Amino acid sequence: MNGNRVSILSGLVLILVSLFMMMPILVMVATSLKYEDAVFITPFQWIPHHICWDNYPHVIQKYPFAVYFKNSLIVSLTATILNLFLSSLAGYSLARFHYRGRDLIFSIIIVMLLLPHQAIVVPLFMVMSSIGLTDSLWTVILPCVTSPFAIFFMRQYFLSIPGSIMEAARVDGASEWQIYLKIVLPQAKPALAALGIFSFMFNWNNFLWPLIALKSESEFTIPLGISMMHGEYSTPYNELMAAAVIASVPVLLAYFILQNKFIHSMVISTYPAGGKAGHGKTH
Repeated sequence: MNGNRVSILSGLVLILVSLFMMMPILVMVATSLKYEDAVFITPFQWIPHHICWDNYPHVIQKYPFAVYFKNSLIVSLTATILNLFLSSLAGYSLARFHYRGRDLIFSIIIVMLLLPHQAIVVPLFMVMSSIGLTDSLWTVILPCVTSPFAIFFMRQYFLSIPGSIMEAARVDGASEWQIYLKIVLPQAKPALAALGIFSFMFNWNNFLWPLIALKSESEFTIPLGISMMHGEYSTPYNELMAAAVIASVPVLLAYFILQNKFIHSMVISTYPAGGKAGHGKTH
């Protein structure tokens, strides 16, 4: 009986917390369906009396939203694919190979996890300027092709894969590249899916670095494009929220498609090899 009460209470608490966390999303959707003069009516109308569907096509027609969307898609997909490849390579090396300086490199990665992203944007801009990469989508992509978190995340997952599988492949004559491509990566699909969601979401929503690196409106991503919708004297918040809803769709779709692998990888990465980090033979 006590167990049932605890389960019911826990369920109610989770529902309330979920509703609270969804509140901004519900406000965003409700505002996107209002006429401009109904945005600030009190009390807040969760379901508008007069729904305005025209906000969505108006945003696309009034602003170069297709250009922003295309740029964000190019940046997010390119950076995510490169991040998955490079971070999985680095994570596999740190998890399964023993060489001089490995522990030092991993310690540096842990320290870099503590650095806020804002602390490196100025030196990063100086580096990009020195190599002639400014006001280009590659200026936004290159700093995001890997990250300390991505390498750490993949290393933790690779530790959960039994080392005996790799050893058996080596005995059968498989090269390290064959082991990596045909054995390790297929088993790491849940981790790659989760990292893909993280990376895509970060690059899709990234605002600070594109704001510093890009000047031409033709290179703007969606966050920069939405920021341009703020007027000098007034802001059409209904159109702004409609643009935000459109911008949220790709990330939500990616999560719903990959959510099962995402949850599985979170469990494995948190408790690698049954909760014993480093379990498994290294080579």
